[in-house]
Amino acid sequence: MPTPRQRRRTGVCGICGKLKQVHGHGPDDTPRCQVCQHKSRSAACARCGRVRTFNVSKADGKPYCRGCRARNHLEECAGCGSTRPVNVRDEDGRAFCGSCYAAHGMVPREACAACGTLAAVYRRRDDGTGVCSKCYRHPKRQCGVCGRVRRVALRATATSPDICPTCFQAPEITCSLCGDTTLGRRSTANGAPMCFRCQATQRVDAALVGPDGSIPAELKPVRDAIVSADNPRSILTNFTRSKSLALLNSIARSERPLSHDTLDEHAGAYSVEHLRALLVASGALPERDENLARLGRFVDDLAERAHAPVDRRLLRAFARWHVIARLRRRYPDRPVPPNSARRCRDGLTAALRFLEFFREQSRCLDDCHQSDIDVWFATQPAHVTTSSKAFLVWTRRHGTLSRSLTIPVAQGSQPKHFSPASDRWARARTLLHDDASASVPDRVAACLILLYAQPVTRIAALTTEHVQHGDGGAVRLRLGSAGLTVLPDLAQLLTQLPCEQPRGAARKLAHGRWLFPGRQPGHPLHPHSISRRVRALGVDPRPDRNTALLELVRELPPAVVGKLLGLHPGTAAKWAETAGSDWARYAAAHNRQR
Repeated sequence: MPTPRQRRRTGVCGICGKLKQVHGHGPDDTPRCQVCQHKSRSAACARCGRVRTFNVSKADGKPYCRGCRARNHLEECAGCGSTRPVNVRDEDGRAFCGSCYAAHGMVPREACAACGTLAAVYRRRDDGTGVCSKCYRHPKRQCGVCGRVRRVALRATATSPDICPTCFQAPEITCSLCGDTTLGRRSTANGAPMCFRCQATQRVDAALVGPDGSIPAELKPVRDAIVSADNPRSILTNFTRSKSLALLNSIARSERPLSHDTLDEHAGAYSVEHLRALLVASGALPERDENLARLGRFVDDLAERAHAPVDRRLLRAFARWHVIARLRRRYPDRPVPPNSARRCRDGLTAALRFLEFFREQSRCLDDCHQSDIDVWFATQPAHVTTSSKAFLVWTRRHGTLSRSLTIPVAQGSQPKHFSPASDRWARARTLLHDDASASVPDRVAACLILLYAQPVTRIAALTTEHVQHGDGGAVRLRLGSAGLTVLPDLAQLLTQLPCEQPRGAARKLAHGRWLFPGRQPGHPLHPHSISRRVRALGVDPRPDRNTALLELVRELPPAVVGKLLGLHPGTAAKWAETAGSDWARYAAAHNRQR
């Protein structure tokens, strides 16, 4: 309610016609609001001559615009000679800018209360001691508006809580469109308050309108997913610099077709790949193997780097008839895993390096001799030579290299990285029984490595179909051809998955198929992300998995371990040989025990 004094000073503005508080009168004595009164104060600036809103200087009584008024306070710095604002004056009255104030040692220096070094005081604590800029840390507390633990932008007072920078810049208003009381702007909708969600909805709708004045039907699910994001303010922040929204705008206006090829023009940008996942999840685009598609683009880019046309044709043929064809045979009914695609890229890169190795000597592969192969393996790094063996064998088989050449055969190496068994069991017990140790998905992923020797690639590919509920509350996890009854404590955690859903626009289109869902709808968590998260818990995937697998093959026959854990019979037999287990007479010994 306005006060009586405010009601007496309220009137209809003679310029905008709105009922507002009167802040002045025009030449015709009509009332004017604050905005119109400020705009009417326009005159030629005494310095630049432009007709701008002015302020009269107290020094000379002349009108100056905002920029020139700030320039009136500039002086020549006695340190660097630049014309800049005055930060401090010395005893002789000379002016110094902010940079020279810090560089010339004019800042008070004392011993830092944290590190003890003699440095400029950056901040002082409550007890009066100073800390340097390297030791100072902005305080982080729970925000009284959003509830997140973030840096404090506005300290709490007797009547207000601590406020983070995001909430400090955005006040809490009652939206004039939706009526919700949330964060927004006070004067966005023609002077009326509007929340961030309504602002984002209006901007997204305006960007997705087609030539007929409506949003295309195939883009409506994506539009609903974008405007229903958890943080609508992020949409407004990234609206003008996001490539995905610019692509959606051109697709909605029929300037570009809605296809994977259109998105491939900006392949590699995270926002575009996220948009692709949204379009596939909504049914606007057909599903495809993204790792295989990225490998095809990688082959095209790699072939362009080859200098000779013969080398380009050879690289394309090797990639098409050996690398990609082998992936299609190995994964006929499921997407190519990320690690397999990475190994293929390493092999293709090593093939290009082998071809460049001969081009630098002004020679071609037809002149390759055994001495050249020996020099290649002797001078190149081990990971390059190992990756190039597939290309060398393929070219020799197809006659590009002489069939008389000998390619070194990779010798099988024994596992070298192990972890102490006592430490592994201690971490497993902590993760199984301590609810505060980590989140449920991280605890399950770490336990599958520590107890059942599962690689992170297979953990990321687990779905709800792999978890089976039996009689008596038992839970079976299908890791191989046979189901495995997991421990009761781990079974209780497995039944809670999936408990995390993608954030942002992907939440609306996500489904609960994956036990470890990723940030993109329809995609699981990347194996590298799982490795990073379990390492934060003290679990190293390779040593802990090797130790667990070594103990399992000592207790069970290789065939049983292979069926339960999804290992190839040959791999299980090699691990049993490494562990020193002899299971040749297992059946006879088992019958004698019975």
